[in-house]
Amino acid sequence: MENFSMNEVPFDYLSTIGLTKNRLLKLDNLNLTKILTGRRTDILRFDFYHNGKRYIVDGKLLLQRNADNSVSANVVPVRKSLKNDYNLTADEQIKLYTGKLINKNIDGHRHILQLDRETNEILRARTVNIKLPFDIDVRDRERLLTGKSIKVQDETGRQYNIRLDLLNDRKFSYDGEQQQIRYAGSFFVKTDLNPDDIRKYNLKDADIQRLLDGYKTDLIDLNDGNGVNGKLGLKRNEDKTVSLEVYPVKNEMNNDIALQPDQIEKLKRGELVSSEIGGKMFLVQLDKETNDLVRAQKENVVPDVIRGYELKDDEKQRLMNGQSIHIADPRTGETISAKIDLNHVRGVELKDDTNKLRALYTAGEKAGEILEKQTTNKLERDKFLSRNNLDKNDLSNSARAAFDERQKFFFDYHNPGVTAYIQTDRNRGEFLAFSRQQKASAGMKI
Repeated sequence: MENFSMNEVPFDYLSTIGLTKNRLLKLDNLNLTKILTGRRTDILRFDFYHNGKRYIVDGKLLLQRNADNSVSANVVPVRKSLKNDYNLTADEQIKLYTGKLINKNIDGHRHILQLDRETNEILRARTVNIKLPFDIDVRDRERLLTGKSIKVQDETGRQYNIRLDLLNDRKFSYDGEQQQIRYAGSFFVKTDLNPDDIRKYNLKDADIQRLLDGYKTDLIDLNDGNGVNGKLGLKRNEDKTVSLEVYPVKNEMNNDIALQPDQIEKLKRGELVSSEIGGKMFLVQLDKETNDLVRAQKENVVPDVIRGYELKDDEKQRLMNGQSIHIADPRTGETISAKIDLNHVRGVELKDDTNKLRALYTAGEKAGEILEKQTTNKLERDKFLSRNNLDKNDLSNSARAAFDERQKFFFDYHNPGVTAYIQTDRNRGEFLAFSRQQKASAGMKI
């Protein structure tokens, strides 16, 4: 593994593009580890002035060792779309978009191509130049060159699963590295979170993921010096900026909307209630952990369309009564469960294949076992694999690709007009196509 010491980091250059030594050292441990081991960071924002003009660039940072043993820092900017410099066919582009490696003859030499789906950069490497610090036979090398993983053993006898990974300076990565969660979100992206807030509230991976998926965190220590616990949530403002909302635990519920005793009892049982507030009808829900009364205007919560399916009046009523409904996505046949949850930024909690996909890609080699536990019926498993275009022989990696694509689409769909690094021209096109399909349906859609 290529390692760099902190003394080798070219801070003088980095400071000219807005990444001072102090700011770099405040990055989370995962990104610091990536920098010092030759891997690309998550998306960082570089904010700097050059010749009196301000530039704001989103990109990844990568350290590379030069022939003279010096170290240079490269910034890989986010591109709006994939640039087809290699005369790729439509099928080859799809393979890249779904996280696969492809082999391509370029100038008479065999190359490996891989897409960084967060920056839309195509990376390439000549196969003859890929050197591994392991002894492998010809068959295993060919498996690697076609994008499959193999088992290797280091000098201590410890075994690893590795695959080629051009995003890594050493050109391969271990299973554990491949499964790192990159905090893709359905509603927000990691750059919406202030790193100072992550440190202040000591946010764990699960807390960050909940925030970016539109949920409040579980109860955490608010670190206010008084030992107060509470929850955090993200909110999209009218000017498209994002703010972090703090919900401290209250000693008791504040009934400032004059709810009746029977309504309060329903709330305590976890039910929704309807209440007229200021001449308009609202749905009200109690967060029993913080004693907050969460409210939302009825007409702004209950959707007309969910994933292309137009809700019937009785289904809308069941939602308003706090019941779950189950619908089938008319495009994929996927069963979706929906229920009002005012603690979610959308107001409606949807359960579909997304969490299953997340569980599969984080499971690594055990993805097959997890899938069988998730879905015991073989016919239903086959339908799940088919509608998500999953490769049974490379289940974890293909699930990762499918999960990423879902998150990108959902983010675009719920944040029209918001530019973020997880958007691409490709999924922007998917969003527009989906919107046109729904154009005939009026009202709120999910």
